[in-house]
Amino acid sequence: MTGSLEQLLVIGAVQGVLLFLLLVFDHRLGLASRFLGGLCLIAAVALFSAFLKPYPAHWGFNSLGGLFYVPALGGAFAYLYCRSALSGARLSASDALLFIPFLVCLLMSADLVLRDPHGTAAWVAGGHYATWRLQASEYVLFLQAFGFCVATSVMIWRYRRSAGQLLSFYSPAKFDLLLALQLFTIAIWILNALPSLSSAPVVFVHAANCVTVLVLYFIAIAQWRQPHLFLVEHLDSEAAEYSAEASSESSEERAPQKQSDDDFQALESLFSHIRLQVEENELFRKSQLTLSDLSEEVGLTRHQVSEAINAGAGQNFYEFINSYRIDAVRRALDAGYEGRLLVLAFESGFSSKSTFNAAFKKSVGVPPGDYRRSLTPAQ
Repeated sequence: MTGSLEQLLVIGAVQGVLLFLLLVFDHRLGLASRFLGGLCLIAAVALFSAFLKPYPAHWGFNSLGGLFYVPALGGAFAYLYCRSALSGARLSASDALLFIPFLVCLLMSADLVLRDPHGTAAWVAGGHYATWRLQASEYVLFLQAFGFCVATSVMIWRYRRSAGQLLSFYSPAKFDLLLALQLFTIAIWILNALPSLSSAPVVFVHAANCVTVLVLYFIAIAQWRQPHLFLVEHLDSEAAEYSAEASSESSEERAPQKQSDDDFQALESLFSHIRLQVEENELFRKSQLTLSDLSEEVGLTRHQVSEAINAGAGQNFYEFINSYRIDAVRRALDAGYEGRLLVLAFESGFSSKSTFNAAFKKSVGVPPGDYRRSLTPAQ
């Protein structure tokens, strides 16, 4: 191992501990930051273990066997972090089940680690397998990591779908970034698995360590500076109310049935009513408009509003409301609006610059600034 790589591992481990302390013991921060702090500590342990592997005479070498399974906690912490960061959801008793894979890894080899710490550490450092249980526990370690990545990605996608159904002001970029982080996590685990499960060179592990330092610590610093970095406001409460309304319906109303022409006509009538209220009262200009707000304005249940919009517009609630906001911006620009674009965006109902730019470009095909310049006659 080169000196520069050793320095990177030590620096990365020290940074991980410092970020852990900042995120966990800063009382201004919430539950999501504490889970992220736990992830930083897990990363620090992994980097310290990588530093110890070439030095069997080091005082900490014998601890490698116990430290080897610490990354198995990362999947549960990442899942809980994403859930808490997006919705602000708190812990429940059932969350303890997320730590079962870690306990399985420990139980498969705990006696070996305690009975022969140096031999187990030598195996972690690349020696021969002392027993089949160690090899099996390694497969469990990697499989549970990939399983958590999939489960976390599915959860993020479900939250994103729920936000589109219930809110008109969330930022899709938050979900995109968290999903991208899951791809980084999968890449890290693949790079770590290749040398262990095949004859790939150890340079893959070093690459994984570099990615860990760059990605995880960047997010940790951003989370520390902005505690509500990924939080989608009102998502948890709106989802709870929506679910409560669904559970209060009769089983007959919830049962899937083939829709008749009369059903479609009823939905079209409801959608016409909704569209009329949105346009006449310019409800889309309310930047924090939720599905609950709209259902109260039009005198319908949330499910009726959501179903009518899906059937009548072929869009979810977020897309439906933002289409009006984009149209309002375009009409103003087409009429020669000369003020600041951001002021116009806020007046039209957008709640942030990033959401406005992303929604406008997705709908129109070009950023709002380019669209405005395209309306200016060439001199």
